[in-house]
Amino acid sequence: MSLSKMMPLIQKYPVIPSMVTFGLLFPGANIIQQTCFKKHKAGSKEVDWGEVTRFSIYGGFLHGPLIYNWVNLISRLLPKTTVPHVILKVMVDQVCFAPVMLSTFLIVHSIMEGKNLEEVTQQWKDKFIPTYATGACVWPVLTAVNYKIVPLKFRSIYIAICNFFWIIFLAHQRSRKVPWKSPLLRILI
Repeated sequence: MSLSKMMPLIQKYPVIPSMVTFGLLFPGANIIQQTCFKKHKAGSKEVDWGEVTRFSIYGGFLHGPLIYNWVNLISRLLPKTTVPHVILKVMVDQVCFAPVMLSTFLIVHSIMEGKNLEEVTQQWKDKFIPTYATGACVWPVLTAVNYKIVPLKFRSIYIAICNFFWIIFLAHQRSRKVPWKSPLLRILI
């Protein structure tokens, strides 16, 4: 299918580019995490294709549409790109949206792996606070750039590209036996 034939579909359903982008970047980030950071048996660099598939499904069908709709909602609610408005958007993003997205990521992936309620709850308890604290060091800058500089129609794609590197971290974080200690928590605690 040529791009000219796809354009009416994309214009009718503007969430599709976000879904495709996240659906490709999430498994790509997971493959990098598995091959570069995951501990394998000596000499083995096996990729868990089931995990890659779960990342693709989650990225394309859940994360992509949620990001697309969030970026559009907050841009409609706070349309200005003045510094005070950008700061407000970043604060709302970090307080309202980031905890929901991180919780969704941790819970949905645990469920897709077949974990029971107790295991899902324990995974969330172990990983949420240190991961959220790390995100609080990274995402405010990235979202400020997004809301100040990036045109609205490219914002979810910009976030997807930033997410590529964040997902490598999240995938590594999920696979760690010993929970990550955020630099922010090291300073505060």
